Amino acid sequence: MRVDLAGRDAVNDFLAYDSAQTLHVFESERTGLNASLCTDCAQVNQPAAALGASSGSDQPLSFSAEPGLSYVRVADPYQGTKVLQRAVRSDGKLLPAANVWLSKTRAEDGQAFVYFINLFDANSTGSYNLQFAASAELPQPPVMQPISDRTTYEGGQLGFLLQSSDPNNTVPALSIDRLPAGASFTD
Repeated sequence: MRVDLAGRDAVNDFLAYDSAQTLHVFESERTGLNASLCTDCAQVNQPAAALGASSGSDQPLSFSAEPGLSYVRVADPYQGTKVLQRAVRSDGKLLPAANVWLSKTRAEDGQAFVYFINLFDANSTGSYNLQFAASAELPQPPVMQPISDRTTYEGGQLGFLLQSSDPNNTVPALSIDRLPAGASFTD
């Protein structure tokens, strides 16, 4: 996630619980903030949040706004079957993609997953519109098949096949920046 207040850097920051299960944000740059049990970190509010009635791909999210940093986690009504496109705060602010994400944890039975929507914001209004889409509607990155380790002797030949596929059924273009002397690459 990222603390996107004025004057802060554009580098992602970290959320972490301390031994007392208090949530803190650790910024990528030193801010001089002090909170219990940590240096250069800030305690994060964790208000109870609720999803409203869904209208198509839009899902309203609300919680009691508190000054400072806020983090909420609510159950994902789509159970991980949809992609979270964006979150817009009630004052029109578009949250950075790093500040709203989907997650999952193992259920108590150890077999199934429980899916969540996570949102982090600074100086929240407490009201958001979350926009979801089916994963097939969004451009997805190509998936490259892993290449196993290969060895050869000095001066020997080495060859391998690169394979990739695209969830959107487009043909990925493969390229490489630099090759060792004598090597070649064909897409």
